[in-house]
Amino acid sequence: MIEKFHIGSLNMLKWYLTFVVLVNILFTESIYAQRYGQRVIVTVNAGYATTSQKSLKNYQQEMLSQMPVKGKITNSFPGYLNYSFDIVFFDSTYYAGFMMGHTSTGGRIQYNDYSGSITADQLVKMNYRGILIAKRIIPMKYGGIFLGTELLAYHNKVELKYDEIVLDQKYAYSEQLESLNIAAGFFAIAQKRVEAFFFKASVGYEFHFATELYVDDPENIFTTPSGNTLKVNAEGFRFNLGVGYTLYKRSPKKVKY
Repeated sequence: MIEKFHIGSLNMLKWYLTFVVLVNILFTESIYAQRYGQRVIVTVNAGYATTSQKSLKNYQQEMLSQMPVKGKITNSFPGYLNYSFDIVFFDSTYYAGFMMGHTSTGGRIQYNDYSGSITADQLVKMNYRGILIAKRIIPMKYGGIFLGTELLAYHNKVELKYDEIVLDQKYAYSEQLESLNIAAGFFAIAQKRVEAFFFKASVGYEFHFATELYVDDPENIFTTPSGNTLKVNAEGFRFNLGVGYTLYKRSPKKVKY
């Protein structure tokens, strides 16, 4: 009997393959970088991320249609803060490395009158990590403009909360959901070096392959009262500012002819 291939097993295999690819990229590129000054740079970034969240927006409309009173969507998954950390191998023409980060968003449906209130929240937290590689296309003194790509895995957590107050009666309910996204992104970076520090600004877009949200176990797929499944559609634009510091520097190697 052939056992089902669980999402958890797929996740472990994915990270193993990602590690192998990253090591090979760094090894191959370093062979051709011996004529250049090389640096290992750690960077902290902060910015703004948008996400489409089509599936969760449809879920909000479904909830509205099933409410006993006429509620209102007061928040529908706006863009929000994005934080990330990366460590890269860098020379004057390219860099490659590893990154991880976090972003979030949320939705709310609300109703209030003299007899009480109803509040339904859909809170989304997204943690991601992966690899990135970029090439300089426009050189500048102590910096330049780079174009790059990244491959990321997102671990998503969604909390569905429902609170109802009618006179002196209170009812509360919550459910925790999870899912995994695989994302490919493209970005442009303007970077400037000042001694051991690097300052950069980036803009990019991510495309996502999203899996269904589940409860506790990947095989326990969550379904709405109308029988639909939900996904975290996190594709969207990314805007970031970052500050980096050189952890290691290697001087250019002299080549004899």
